[in-house]
Amino acid sequence: MNELEILRKEIDKVNTELALILEYRLQLVEQVFTLKDSLELHRYDPAREEIMFGQIEERFKGSPYQAKILAMFKDIVEKSK
Repeated sequence: MNELEILRKEIDKVNTELALILEYRLQLVEQVFTLKDSLELHRYDPAREEIMFGQIEERFKGSPYQAKILAMFKDIVEKSK
């Protein structure tokens, strides 16, 4: 196996792990929405989203990937609504 094949195999492994984590995140969001509906609360909380985005920014502060990770995370949050 050459280096390219090894790297691609590792990416495939990470893709599977990411997909499973995203599925779990969607299940949690669904539970939150169900709970908020039963409590007659608004589903979307812009303040909570900003807190999450701030946590991501802080966690990846100094990383050359910070902006890309934050953009991906914002997309995940948007598509979870």
